Amino acid sequence: MTSIDQAGTEIGNLRSIGDAHAGGLMIVCSCNVLTDHDVRGAVQSAAPRTTGQVYGCLGCSAQCGHCARSIRKIMDEALAGAGCPVGCGSCATKHHAHD
Repeated sequence: MTSIDQAGTEIGNLRSIGDAHAGGLMIVCSCNVLTDHDVRGAVQSAAPRTTGQVYGCLGCSAQCGHCARSIRKIMDEALAGAGCPVGCGSCATKHHAHD
């Protein structure tokens, strides 16, 4: 996968989603040109629970679907890092509605 800087310039290759934490941005959806940073921002600001909701928060929709697993992984990491807003303790492993 290709990493880009904030000006949209290609700056190198990343091997995994975890590598993006080291600095640069990583494109996770080439159809919509979404970065890991875009996905994390959507999760933090709007708390979407599905990949479809992430696309909606970012003003687009799924195209080919190849990025869905990567987006889900980024969502899981972001939710686990932020902790559950109601403190249920199971958001890192399961996704459920909070009453």
